[in-house]
Amino acid sequence: MDYYEIESFLVGHCGYTCEQVLDLTFRDYLHKREAYNQKVEQQWAMVRWEAWNHYILSPYIKPHQKPKSPVELFKLPSERVSLKVVDTRTDEEKQETREFFAMMGAKMVN
Repeated sequence: MDYYEIESFLVGHCGYTCEQVLDLTFRDYLHKREAYNQKVEQQWAMVRWEAWNHYILSPYIKPHQKPKSPVELFKLPSERVSLKVVDTRTDEEKQETREFFAMMGAKMVN
């Protein structure tokens, strides 16, 4: 992520001027980005709900073809299953990592 991407988001989506962008911290940007993402997701949830209502109220769609819930139409990013990260290191590699961090004075958390 570079400064241009941050500036274009704040100016384009949040309505800030270039001078106002210079006064914001990175933490402010992260809060604005999270709020924007939540707003977009809420809007998509409303669209999905309206589409679902259209489907279930439509007399032209057979009952067995109608989705039983809005989630059956499409899933929002927050509803998607995240992939689990699998540690493919050998026991020897894990031990080397533990020794390295112990040498550096850091504590390992399992």
